[in-house]
Amino acid sequence: MGVASAIGPMGRSIRDLDFICNVLSAAEPWYQDSNIVEKPWVSTVEVQKREQKVSIGVMWWDGVVMPHPPIQRALKIVVDSLRAAGHEGMLCRPKMLSKLIKVVVEVAPYRHGEARELSVCAIIP
Repeated sequence: MGVASAIGPMGRSIRDLDFICNVLSAAEPWYQDSNIVEKPWVSTVEVQKREQKVSIGVMWWDGVVMPHPPIQRALKIVVDSLRAAGHEGMLCRPKMLSKLIKVVVEVAPYRHGEARELSVCAIIP
């Protein structure tokens, strides 16, 4: 039993992120891993050409860890910029996130840098 995790691409610009997402999507990873949802990448250039509104969910606080003021300011700047460009920002409110975090901490194979054993017998009656 494990907890699925994911990392996101990092880049220095929107162009970098657009490129890496395009490359990853072109590999069609959903054919190798059934946990991946089939969703071909739509580049930012294509979205701009369509002149469609983009709806983006914003989570100001997850109910567990309050973001530091500089992070809150950065989120506000991004939301204000997106709204000024005609896009929509939607408020995301996590439900039961603190309970989920407690469960993850209990079943995660690593805690505080130390490996933990998980017994299959304890999980399956």
